[in-house]
Amino acid sequence: MKYEIEVSQTIWNMFSENHSKRYQEMIRYKVNEYLTHDFYRIKPVNLSMKQAIYEMKIHLGKEYFRIAFRIDDKRVHVFYISQTLRKKLFDKEVNQFVIRLSKDY
Repeated sequence: MKYEIEVSQTIWNMFSENHSKRYQEMIRYKVNEYLTHDFYRIKPVNLSMKQAIYEMKIHLGKEYFRIAFRIDDKRVHVFYISQTLRKKLFDKEVNQFVIRLSKDY
């Protein structure tokens, strides 16, 4: 099963131009791989709003990150990345980010 993975511009801008393209490819590959085979590694984000957002831990370069994404059929939009590895704290960050985004729109 193949998913169409879209990585937001915010994530592109977080890394140097040299690392950005490579990390995006790694994110796309890992998200597709986990959705296809290792779904147990993907967990829902606890949100105050009623939205289906998921997260997973990913290793990029020499560091670990958590990413948040939405799944819409076979389309996946990765919209948030953080070096906060504790799930409870990461969920809080994503919740604040989603609330801020919803106020902007």
